[in-house]
Amino acid sequence: MIICSAKKYRYFLSTDGGNNYVELKLVKNPSIKLSKQKGSYDFRASCGEVKFVYYENPGIYSSMVSRVQNYSAQTHKIKFKIELWENYTALTSTPYDGYVPLAAIKVNEDTGTISFTPTEDNKYEWYEAHKSDKHDFINSDLPLNRMNTLVYDVITTTEEYYIPDDITHSAPHGFSTSCSGITLQAWNIGNNYTGGYYQWENWVRHTGNNGSKAYYCYSDHEATADTEPGVGVNWADYWEEYNLSKYVARQIADLPLTAGGHDYLHGNGVFEEGFPAVITPDTGATNCDPFYYYYPTCSPESGTMNLVTDGSVYVEDAINHMLTGSGLAFYSQFFSDATNPVTGITNKLNHLYMVHKAFIKKIEDSSSKGEVSLQDYIADLCETFECFWFIDETNSYFRIEHQMYFENGFNYTGSQAIGIDLTDIVTYPVKVNTVYDGSGGIDDRQYDFIGDEIPEKETFAVLDSFDYDNFIQYDSAFTKTGEIKKHQINTFSTDFGYVIKYRAKTADDGYCLIACDAAKKILNRDAEMRFINYRGGQVFLSYPNGDLMWNNILNDFWIYYRHFTTGTINYIPKTFTTKRIKKQRPVNFPRLASFDPYELIKTNLGNGQISTAEIDTDTDFIKATLLY
Repeated sequence: MIICSAKKYRYFLSTDGGNNYVELKLVKNPSIKLSKQKGSYDFRASCGEVKFVYYENPGIYSSMVSRVQNYSAQTHKIKFKIELWENYTALTSTPYDGYVPLAAIKVNEDTGTISFTPTEDNKYEWYEAHKSDKHDFINSDLPLNRMNTLVYDVITTTEEYYIPDDITHSAPHGFSTSCSGITLQAWNIGNNYTGGYYQWENWVRHTGNNGSKAYYCYSDHEATADTEPGVGVNWADYWEEYNLSKYVARQIADLPLTAGGHDYLHGNGVFEEGFPAVITPDTGATNCDPFYYYYPTCSPESGTMNLVTDGSVYVEDAINHMLTGSGLAFYSQFFSDATNPVTGITNKLNHLYMVHKAFIKKIEDSSSKGEVSLQDYIADLCETFECFWFIDETNSYFRIEHQMYFENGFNYTGSQAIGIDLTDIVTYPVKVNTVYDGSGGIDDRQYDFIGDEIPEKETFAVLDSFDYDNFIQYDSAFTKTGEIKKHQINTFSTDFGYVIKYRAKTADDGYCLIACDAAKKILNRDAEMRFINYRGGQVFLSYPNGDLMWNNILNDFWIYYRHFTTGTINYIPKTFTTKRIKKQRPVNFPRLASFDPYELIKTNLGNGQISTAEIDTDTDFIKATLLY
């Protein structure tokens, strides 16, 4: 009789930090479990308990006992690894590589046994050890470029209407007059007039008095001889008479700007000296009461504003600073490529800056705090843009990418490959081994749904913003009524306009995430914010940092991998691509081909994505939970 003593999986222990390994004979071979951590798309491996006895491993047993008895003097990690030897002869891979912390070791010298549960040893260990470290980016001692002058463009909006000549308005200092004469439209029989004091269309002059009188309509009507201003028998029921009106206007700037030889530093056309700093202050400007009206020419002004701050850090520099000591560098196609791989248009996210709110508001004192941890910042960055992170150990990258990258098989343009086909009866002829079923059943069509992934609504809340809590609402009757999945961003806000305009209402601590171009000019975009002007039309605002207003973020990046195919974003109907929420009961199959947890597994339900997996190193069977 020939007994084969070769083993497919082999187990090794090193007591000198991995320089020399000794093969172990174990009491029971451990399993390897693969699972994803929250916020990360990478599989992390955990190993079951490892147990060995003295009489089968006398040398390594004695070495281990010696080291744990003198644990204070040890300078090297105790390392443990599992190797896969394909066909029992050639080393194929190392599916598990870990180390053994002292707290995980159990020694029984009476029975001569040692057991331990190892911890995976990779770059994630550095992350776990340092993820909560606080980093202060406004600390002048840090080797960071914090002096970034950001620029934003502003175009003023004309606020205009007519006022009676006999109402007195003072001209502010620095302006010749606050009012200018105008020519009103002539009254015409048959016209429809709408009541309203501020609409210029509702003011008329009367030809019968050579234009010496002006009338405004205060009651809707169709003009007839009876309603002729100043003449008809019923004119007073519809018109009010004034001396000839004057046209008044001012330029409204929601944000500070320098334009037309004057500094509009407070917004709304009101000069407030000293905030924020400007390159060349206009000495001719003055503090003007907000109820004065000026700029009678009513020409919109285009201008720029320089935001000079030493509390502004390029996001890539900030992340790399937080990674100091890890041996990793930040990399992202999503945040770096010239064309955004999700939107397919010019990338508005490849020049992001973290700007401390206190410096935006010109509060530069020692009480300002800029502390943030790697864990909190990365979590909020991913939560904002529907991203996940992972460590690319091959290239020593700390990577953040949109979910599309992972769903397409670690690229933006391809698709996730099928690694194992359990419906192939040639490779897997023994169907009973395909399914984990203690009763010997062969059905692989049993599934349920991930309960916490079926909300009726998702809400998105951010600090210091004009934005209300933005939301995605689903149409399906299968949602759980009243169930809300909440997304909260805490380490930064994105509404730059709100911070600079309402500085008294915003927090002094914390950051604002700002999108710029390569020249550090803050990008503007319509953010679905508007107002009604005095002529009754809607004016849409080209909003500074508008690309990072949440309505735009949701429409750009959150229409993919949602819970259902239809719904609304802030009440506007949308069609979504869906995520995998159907969970099959675990399938159990022999590893007859290479196993890659990032590839799909084909079953009778379709192509399943691996959620968790467990490798039995004793039988070389794999038990996997799949999502569809």
